[in-house]
Amino acid sequence: MRAALIAIDRDVSVRASSGKVFVHIRAAESKRQKLVASISDMVKRIRDVARVEVIVTEDIFQKYAETYR
Repeated sequence: MRAALIAIDRDVSVRASSGKVFVHIRAAESKRQKLVASISDMVKRIRDVARVEVIVTEDIFQKYAETYR
């Protein structure tokens, strides 16, 4: 599962137990909604996954980089 998600972000953290998948990732607030949808769609395609929870921590470095573009 992590191998599939690493294409989105190499620092992704994945935990799974009894059909529940927990994904933790850092991202700027502006990308949060799209990222959560992409990850959820990817993980739900995997057999035996009953529930997906995506936790996004704000990436302040990315946030400030976007500010100065």
